[in-house]
Amino acid sequence: GGFQYAPGEAVLLAIPLLVVALGLVALDHQWLRRGSFAALGSRSHQLQPLVLGRWRGAVTLGVWLVCLLPLTPVAIITVRAMEGGISDSIPWIRESLRTSLSISAMAATSITVVGLVIGHRLARGARTAAVLDGAAMFSFLVPSSVLGVGLVITWNRPSTQFIYTTSAILVLGLSARYLFLGIRTLGAVFHQSSPSYEEAAMTTGAGYLRRMTHIVVPIHWRGIAFTWLIVMVFCLRDLDTVIAFYPPGLEPLPVRIFTLEANGSETVIAGLATTHILLTAAVLVVGGALFRRRHP
Repeated sequence: GGFQYAPGEAVLLAIPLLVVALGLVALDHQWLRRGSFAALGSRSHQLQPLVLGRWRGAVTLGVWLVCLLPLTPVAIITVRAMEGGISDSIPWIRESLRTSLSISAMAATSITVVGLVIGHRLARGARTAAVLDGAAMFSFLVPSSVLGVGLVITWNRPSTQFIYTTSAILVLGLSARYLFLGIRTLGAVFHQSSPSYEEAAMTTGAGYLRRMTHIVVPIHWRGIAFTWLIVMVFCLRDLDTVIAFYPPGLEPLPVRIFTLEANGSETVIAGLATTHILLTAAVLVVGGALFRRRHP
């Protein structure tokens, strides 16, 4: 329905999934939101080892298989790309790589800034933030085709062509899709600290902006940076959202790989895919280095 520009049909077909998405949002806010945020690697508690006994060997082997089997296609693609695919893909990759990096960075930045405000209020129990969190969660859960068609209907107008025909529409679409990740991740980050520092600053007359820039951000800068990186990864890998409305000449790298998959050279496609894998791995390596704890 979306590709044939029948938005009414597309939305009608997606109504069952919209109902499911609303149900999940209601379930989250009714039950799961009552629990506390938790984060791996927190120093507030010690993890107890799981004693497996005689099953240790079998469980270890199973865990390694589960972790390594998904890497098999990646290894095959990499080997295929080494047969000349990377060099052959260079003419196809330049603009797509630049587009992917720029729009993903801008979307990650906007999501982090908005998530910084809403996530902070969410961690402090503000009701308005909970409502905005639910709206972001709903946008994350709805079918990407419906979100794409909605963006087309909203922005494909003569008065908004300066947005719809530029990379701005890609940034808006990715921000709408992944804002939920920024809010929830930063909400978990802020929930791990006591609000007493902010309350003390309030007693001395410090305003909201000053408290955020002098207390909240300096204390949680690593968590904020990690949020930016994880959102960046999701934006880099996105295909199903942007393929519905990307402007001509502004194909992100996943879209370029998808459009060449049917009729393009196998080695070129492998080269493009390997480039995307290396790009994602680089972002993850930076995130891992950022969160590596140094013990005295």
